[in-house]
Amino acid sequence: MANSNPNQKDYFEVSYDLPSENQLVLRPHDRDTEELAAARAEVRRRIVALRFGFASDIAAYGRYITNSVFVVPGSLIDSVKDIIAHYVKRYDRLRQSDEFYTLEQQAGHVLATPRVVELGYKGEYSAIIQDQATEVIEAELKKLLLDLDDRIDKANDKGGIPTRSLKKVNRESGIIVDLAHAFEAAEAQGIKHMLKQLDAKVRLLNEGY
Repeated sequence: MANSNPNQKDYFEVSYDLPSENQLVLRPHDRDTEELAAARAEVRRRIVALRFGFASDIAAYGRYITNSVFVVPGSLIDSVKDIIAHYVKRYDRLRQSDEFYTLEQQAGHVLATPRVVELGYKGEYSAIIQDQATEVIEAELKKLLLDLDDRIDKANDKGGIPTRSLKKVNRESGIIVDLAHAFEAAEAQGIKHMLKQLDAKVRLLNEGY
C-alpha cells in the first residue's frame, strides 16, 4: 500500500487459519494398518511443526492487539509476506508427501491448506492500532524487565548466565526494541525509560560476572 502522507502510518492486520493437528483423520485408530498409523503420526507431527513454526516466525514482526488480531507495521510487512510464502511452500510439500497421500487414500480428506489474509489500514484506524500496540509493548517490556531482574539475581548467585539463556535474552530483547521503534512506541511516555533499563540489564548480562 502506498503511503502519500508521511504523518499517516500504514499497518497491516494478518489473519490466519492453519490446519489443526486435532482433526479426527489424524487421530490413531485401533484398526489402523502399520502404514496408516505411521502416516497419521507423520502428518500430525509435520502439521504441529508448521503451525508452531509459522506463529513463532511472524511473532518477530508484529504483535497481537487482541486475542485474534495480529498487526504488523507497514515497514515490516514484506518480511511477513516472505514468511507466508515460505510456509505455503512447506504446506505444499506436505500435501505432496507419501504419508499425506496414504492418509487421504485410506482415511479421508486432510485439510492442509493454510489461509492467510493481510489487510492494510492507515488513517484513523491505524492510529487505534498504534495506540493498542503501544499498550501491548509497554506491558511486555514490564514483564521482560522483571524476568531480567530474576536472571541477573541468578547470574550473581551462579557466577554467570548459560549461553543458551543469554541467546534467548538477546533475541527477545532485540525483537521488542525493534517493534517498539517500528510501531513508533519507543518515544512514548514510560516506554523510553524502560528501553533504557532494558539496554542496561542486557549489557550487564552480556558482560558476565
